[in-house]
Order: sequence, then C-alpha cells, then structure tokens
Amino acid sequence: MQRDSTRSATRDPGLLILASLAAGPRHGYAMVEDIAAFGGGRLGPGTLYGTIKRLLDETAALGFAEAYHTAVIEAVRRHRAGAGG
Repeated sequence: MQRDSTRSATRDPGLLILASLAAGPRHGYAMVEDIAAFGGGRLGPGTLYGTIKRLLDETAALGFAEAYHTAVIEAVRRHRAGAGG
C-alpha cells in the first residue's frame, strides 16, 4: 500500500503546532482546540508538549549550528585579512 505524503504531512504534530502558532502566541489548551478545529484531530498532552520540546531542541541545535558557521566564516575572513587578502 502506497503512503499518501500529503495526507500524512497534515497529521504531523510539529507541523500542526507551528500552523496553530502562526496566528500568534497560544497556551497549550488553545493550541489543542485550534488544531482540533482545523486539523480534524486532537493532540494529547504528551504529544503536544513532547513535540514542543522536540521543536525547541531542534531550534536550539540550528541556532548553535548557525552561530558556529558564522564564527568560522568570521575567523576565515580575519585570517585572510591578516594574510594580505
């Protein structure tokens, strides 16, 4: 049986949470209600808060990677500038 990627994407808790938050800040219960209204299903508290933690962890990791990348680029620029270009 072939998987319908469009349909499964709409069930991704991370995507549903981000879509709910796109309208503005919400607390947990408001997100659950909003997702139930537009997503057609309810997220349990474990799924909701577990997914929020995962999203925050991934965001922190991306922030670290971006900061590291920026530091490396700046170090290369300083090295090139000190070596005469």
